[in-house]
Amino acid sequence: MKYLLEPKNGKWVAAQNDLTSAEIKTKILAADVCISDLDDTDTDSPAKEIAKRAIGIEFDPLGYLTWGIGTTVSLIKNGKNGETERWRQYVHTFLKFPGSRAQVSALFNPEKVRNSLYPGVEEFYASIPAAKFYLTRNIKEVADVYGNVLGFTGVISEAFYKEKAIQEFLINHSQFQRYVVRGDSDEDQMVLDVLRFQQRERKIESVTGIYHADSPSSRHLNSVFEINVGKDQRGLVGLLRLF
Repeated sequence: MKYLLEPKNGKWVAAQNDLTSAEIKTKILAADVCISDLDDTDTDSPAKEIAKRAIGIEFDPLGYLTWGIGTTVSLIKNGKNGETERWRQYVHTFLKFPGSRAQVSALFNPEKVRNSLYPGVEEFYASIPAAKFYLTRNIKEVADVYGNVLGFTGVISEAFYKEKAIQEFLINHSQFQRYVVRGDSDEDQMVLDVLRFQQRERKIESVTGIYHADSPSSRHLNSVFEINVGKDQRGLVGLLRLF
């Protein structure tokens, strides 16, 4: 990959070697739908904040201790790939109790949500004319408020199997032909893979991937995605405004 915007003051944009800034702008602005992850893509993970605040655990404190130990072991063994299953267990174990989701809703109010967004995220979504959907493992109470703040068309929440979820989306939204996919995980790459297969089968016209990398170092970049950015996404917004 190459830098279209060299790392400086936290802002940078990397792209596949054959892409120019003008081509990236065209691909993104021509999309008619944007499918985005939420946690660690647009904001520091709300799911991790919910778990750290132990929302819902007053009903089963021993269960929380057991869950915490299991999560530590899973993350040591599996790294980021272990997060999906541990969060799924948290939702099904602790957020099933009456009042627990109301606590989440009270925590993630619109003001907190807007203040939590990574730099440039709100401007990015405002810059593209595409319909916007969250495809997220997080719960509806969180996804809805982020989607509302950012003017999203819809939300697919508690999507613990994103590959299946995007296949269902394709069936139900055949009107969309030009996709942008945003994410930071292997599950998001699976979404990209499904859409690229559909493109090869000529069932959709195009798909462009935007990856949120932990840092601009080459070992953190994901060349499967056409574009890589960091937390500060104002550099990408700037590219959309060029020319």
